[in-house]
Amino acid sequence: MLEVFLYWTAVSLVMWGAVSFPARPLRLGTRLGPVFVSVPHQTVSLTGAQTLCPRRQRIGNFKTEPPSLFRGRGDHPKQGRIKKRIEAEDVMINIGKGATVPEPPAGHKWKTVQHDNKVTWLASWSENIQGQIKYVMLNPTSRLKGEKDWAKYETARKLKDIVEKIREQYRADWKSKEMKVRQRAVAVYFIDILALRAGNEKDADESADTVGCCSLRVEHLTLHEEMDGKEHVVEFDFLGKDSIRYYNRMSVEKQVFKNIGLFMKDKVPGDDLFDRLTTATLNKHLSELMEGLTAKVFRTFNASRTLQDQLDELTEEDDTTPAKLLSYNRANRAVAILCNHQVRPHPPGTVPTPTLALRPHPPWH
Repeated sequence: MLEVFLYWTAVSLVMWGAVSFPARPLRLGTRLGPVFVSVPHQTVSLTGAQTLCPRRQRIGNFKTEPPSLFRGRGDHPKQGRIKKRIEAEDVMINIGKGATVPEPPAGHKWKTVQHDNKVTWLASWSENIQGQIKYVMLNPTSRLKGEKDWAKYETARKLKDIVEKIREQYRADWKSKEMKVRQRAVAVYFIDILALRAGNEKDADESADTVGCCSLRVEHLTLHEEMDGKEHVVEFDFLGKDSIRYYNRMSVEKQVFKNIGLFMKDKVPGDDLFDRLTTATLNKHLSELMEGLTAKVFRTFNASRTLQDQLDELTEEDDTTPAKLLSYNRANRAVAILCNHQVRPHPPGTVPTPTLALRPHPPWH
């Protein structure tokens, strides 16, 4: 039954017309806008591709997971629960008006069939462990995904023009009389210099104990007046996204060091470091500084800047192709270190040698 279901799921999700499109004719070469556009007729493909006028675009995933035990990331509280089989009755199809609705497996029917041209997903269902909605989307190499990435990098390019002004402001806010302003200023500093994620509020009983900048607790930071010949060192140790361990020691500016000590005063290890700050209020503040600015934009900006600086430093005009490839891989590794991208987490109970240990401020800072 599972094979039949997955076969028909694959058929339904690669349908040409599995998303909703404006009902108007389109000439060849017309630029695609924020919503998919298409021509009147549908064709079916089992190659994981979908046709968009005037090109065929690859589908990302088009299979559901089979029943299994839930593993989760890290020490997840729901580890070991049974993931139920996804049936056709769980699946929502998003298809163009007038398109032929794909047949579900025999004896089954789709949960709903809708025609929403304001979203880019092709099908969706909810998994039973965490209630998360899973989507079938276009492949990252598709044109629509590419345009979204292009917009992301354009926003980061805009940040380049005002980042020094933002840095001047958060430095001034380090001495603000309002505690919430000081906390916000230090948080923005961490996000800017360390490329930390903002972190989201979540139910501790339902999710793994992972944190971001705004959800850091006192236990995640250790202050050292002096360490390895450096002054005002902050030692970070916590689980970030996907339960990947973030471990770093960094020499920070004196006022930041003082503020962190102030934020920790009279608190126990499990208390929030930034008790007057949330991800929502932080991003609201950032959006007031620049339209579309979020903590994620800072990560994109600093990662791009690091890559470019490394390429400038490591490459010469007359380098051979293998030498250029080696330089690119080294530059890419520097970005991975900055963003804490790792192949696998460190084994429990081990203390890794921090590759970012006592890292100086970036050259552009």
